[in-house]
Amino acid sequence: MKPKFLSLTLAALMLAGLAAKAAAQAPAQGAPAGSKVAIINIQRAIVESQEGQKAADRLQTQFAPKQQELQSKQAEIEKLQRQLREQEKVLSDEVKSNLVRQIETRTKELTRANEDATNEFQQAQGHAINEIGQKMMKVIGEVAQKNNYALVLEVGSQQSPILYAASGVEITDDVIKAYDAANPVAGAAAPASGAARPASQPTTPANPPASPPAAKSAAQPAAKKPGATR
Repeated sequence: MKPKFLSLTLAALMLAGLAAKAAAQAPAQGAPAGSKVAIINIQRAIVESQEGQKAADRLQTQFAPKQQELQSKQAEIEKLQRQLREQEKVLSDEVKSNLVRQIETRTKELTRANEDATNEFQQAQGHAINEIGQKMMKVIGEVAQKNNYALVLEVGSQQSPILYAASGVEITDDVIKAYDAANPVAGAAAPASGAARPASQPTTPANPPASPPAAKSAAQPAAKKPGATR
């Protein structure tokens, strides 16, 4: 059984609800003259922010022991399966039946342990996302007001209705920079003076967003389903 641990990037989809809530609570304002429209990839903003990277590292460290435990349980099951497969012709029926029972029992234990670990991980992950998301929404509003944007659209989801947007209207990098400035992380490397982020490419929201580097992803145990055929 392969644990269904979610990455921080996928969990960032939870921010859609936060965005809707923030929009509903925001006071109605008339669009200023010459107002503009901007787009943002909130998933990327969270993952690439200093706090987002720190949260991913923290989750990975926190759940690494559980990952190792699940992998150890899986290795024990595979050892019993290998023994049964290789010695099937020479083992007595009683021994074979005992091995089968052990495999079934340990498989059930692994399933329960995996479900418990997954639920615990998702709760910790959701807390991190909500904590960052609340502050991210505030920064998005500040950046939008400062730059006279009357409308900011989220394009990180495949369900986004926007089919194309030029790179010049994306404010993801600006929001990340503003968020990091407002929420500094101790020990995080500050960007070099005058250094700029790589230029964004024209956005095509219909395509799925790129996943973050594996090193920044939350822990994902690689246990396989007992008896699965390779």
